Amino acid sequence: MNLKKLSKMTGCLVLSGALVLQTPGMVFAAERITDIKERQADSEMVTEGISETQTEKETEKPTEKPTETETQTETQTESHTESETTMPTETESESETAAVVQTETVKQTESETPTVTEPDTVGTTEETPETPGEKKGNKKIKGKNGLITIKRPKQAKEQEDHSDANANLLANIIAGNKIYLEQLSASYHLSFDEEFSEVMEEVEKDFCQWLEQPDEFQVQNWQDVLAVYVLRVQDGDSGKAIHLDAEAKEELEKIFFFMNVRRDSIITKKLSKEVDLEKEICSLDIHDYAELNNLDESGRKLLEKYTGDECKRLCTIAAAAKGFAYGGTGSGVSDARAAIVAAACSLVGRVGYFWGGKSYAMGWDTRWGEPSKVTAGGSVSTGTTRGFGLDCSGFVCWAFYNALGGTDGGIGNHTTTQWNASEMVDGNEALPGDLVFYASPEAGDRNHVGVVVGRNSDGSLIVAHCSSSQNGVVIGEAWSSGFKYVRRPVFLK
Repeated sequence: MNLKKLSKMTGCLVLSGALVLQTPGMVFAAERITDIKERQADSEMVTEGISETQTEKETEKPTEKPTETETQTETQTESHTESETTMPTETESESETAAVVQTETVKQTESETPTVTEPDTVGTTEETPETPGEKKGNKKIKGKNGLITIKRPKQAKEQEDHSDANANLLANIIAGNKIYLEQLSASYHLSFDEEFSEVMEEVEKDFCQWLEQPDEFQVQNWQDVLAVYVLRVQDGDSGKAIHLDAEAKEELEKIFFFMNVRRDSIITKKLSKEVDLEKEICSLDIHDYAELNNLDESGRKLLEKYTGDECKRLCTIAAAAKGFAYGGTGSGVSDARAAIVAAACSLVGRVGYFWGGKSYAMGWDTRWGEPSKVTAGGSVSTGTTRGFGLDCSGFVCWAFYNALGGTDGGIGNHTTTQWNASEMVDGNEALPGDLVFYASPEAGDRNHVGVVVGRNSDGSLIVAHCSSSQNGVVIGEAWSSGFKYVRRPVFLK
């Protein structure tokens, strides 16, 4: 009996001991399985987020000893002290580091953060994934480090260098706006008095005194008014020269009043197009005028000629009037943007290029044209004596300062501050008053900046900029002039 009890007790003790020995292993195994699952989950999260944080991780790596090429590039950048010099070469453009992209990303909103791509100084077209609020198949032009580049126009052959490296130090002759005025005269038989912009403002003032809400009226059809004026004055004589000055005000005012009518006018009821009933005034265009007056084919063609892209651009340059800036840049342009375009165009061919040249003068700066020594370092013109003028960023700053009534809108007078005070936009979305750049800030003083003033018929951007190679303010197509990026000043959003 005792032996049987002892045998049972011994068996129980052995079984209990086995269970006790197995329990830690079971617990450890369970914990191990849980740990593995958690590691796998973490690994999946890291894998999913790696595309969003890859750039940040690369820039957070311990500082490595710079290569000889990088050291030379940094030394060259630090040696410049003023607003811009040579346009970066292809090798320099491709040497931008991920740290620059990270800095740029911080300055932009999350929705505008560019996706990092392989270096591409020319720009490529690719399909982008569909995102909320964006149509599938929308195409973006991406260049080096994912920054959106200006698309090359089909007819453009090569880019020109308008930077300081291409300055003509021997001639020191301002390109002038003569070429634009001669083209306007030869092709359209038009010329403008220097004070004609004031005539246009007087016509607008006379018109607005009859409005219930004058502050909400924005003239969008000055180019159409001009075309109708030409049609009436030429009276079939297509070669007749027309000079627009104060004596033209009376006839222009009659046409202006006819072309801008109240929304409930009998005239609007005769039009085939729909009228915006929320606006007090309905502004007519040349097609409305042709319809109301039953113009023949020749009359319609003449009106189209004087409202074409080239004529708009030349009139804006010649008159430097905000009214033509509206017509030359499309509908929906704000007063501030139109004023910036007009101010920029007012200096075309009138002010020479001067390395380090800045001005906060309202209107004409009396120092312009006066012999002055270039004291700013970092330019091929440093130490020489030239007629005082503006450099590219100084020109942009002056245009904004004069357009905005004594403030530069926070953009400053250097290419780097102007880049930092703006945000990247697609060239297809660019508006008058936006800025264009050769390179991003890591180029330092080797950058170049201009102002968007309109578009060509093919959609390519037209920009005004102070060109070193042509020694003055000029207007040209953006890509052909060497510009790669479009950015929007923050205050113009």
